[in-house]
This record gives sequence, structure tokens and C-alpha cells, in this order.
Amino acid sequence: MSRWAMRRQITYSGILILIFLAVLSIPAYFFFNRPATCTDNKQNQNEQGVDCGGVCQKLCPFQVVTPTVLWSRIFPVAGGIYSVVSYVENPNPNAYVPSINYSFKIYDDQNVLLLERKGVTSILPQSTFPVFESGIVIQKRVPARVYFEFTEKPQWLSKLDSSPTLSVSQTKLTDEESS
Repeated sequence: MSRWAMRRQITYSGILILIFLAVLSIPAYFFFNRPATCTDNKQNQNEQGVDCGGVCQKLCPFQVVTPTVLWSRIFPVAGGIYSVVSYVENPNPNAYVPSINYSFKIYDDQNVLLLERKGVTSILPQSTFPVFESGIVIQKRVPARVYFEFTEKPQWLSKLDSSPTLSVSQTKLTDEESS
């Protein structure tokens, strides 16, 4: 074979190899070089933990204080029908939980569990709020105490926007005498 034919064959082979490498390397680059996100299970960007804190809306557990249950009470409404309420305080000024499961457990004076009522609520930033359940029917025993707890770990989020401001532009009242 002549030198010219050999060079031509090497040139064509080199071009084919370069095309093949380009076809493989471009998708591989986009597959392995993904941008950092708040859901990539890595501590990158300026996150303070894995996918929490920094630019992420989800807060790390060490950035928040656990809400405090100030008190829980049970109130008789009618024969065998009760309502329960718990008063909860969230001291975190910029942290909220959009949805969290809770449980009320009602006990009698012998510490026998009479009923458990479950529900879902939210925790607003820097607030003290009631969690209320009504229509609880307990026929045969008399409830003595109630225990309230959140039944899951809160997924705290950072409050990004400020609360809307309310402005009053007209202060004249109408129909003041009617109820």
C-alpha cells in the first residue's frame, strides 16, 4: 500500500474516532455535570447541611427550636361528648411547617387510654396557636387528662416572603347600631 493511501486511511480513522468520542462525551458531560440543587442529596452551593439551609428553603434541624405545647385540655360539651384543645407555641420567627400530623390521646383517671384522635395542622412562624378537635364521643368512662404530640418530625421551611400589610383607607363605619 502506498504512503498516501495509508495516510488517508489514518486520517479517516482519526476523524471517525473523534466523531465517536464527541457523540459519547457530550451526553456524558451533561449526565455527570448536573447543576447543584436543593434536592440532590449533596451539601453543595452554600447549604449549611445536606439539602438544607443557605439558599434552600428547607431548614436544617439545628436552625430551629422545637415548638412547645403550653397546655392541653379536655372540655365536656354534652353527655359523653367532649372537645380537646392544645395550645402550641412556635418561637421561630422565620420558620414554618406547612403540614404536620398530630395526635390527641385521652386517658381516664386510671391512666387507661380511652381514645386517640389524629389530625393534620400547620405551624406558622412565631405564633401561638390552638389545635382543636371536637365531637369526641366517650360513653362509658370519664376522661381525666389529654396528651398532645406531633407524630412526625417537622419539615421546617424558611419564610421567604413577608406577611402582607393591611392598610385602612376609609374609617367611617356604617350601620353601627346593627349587629
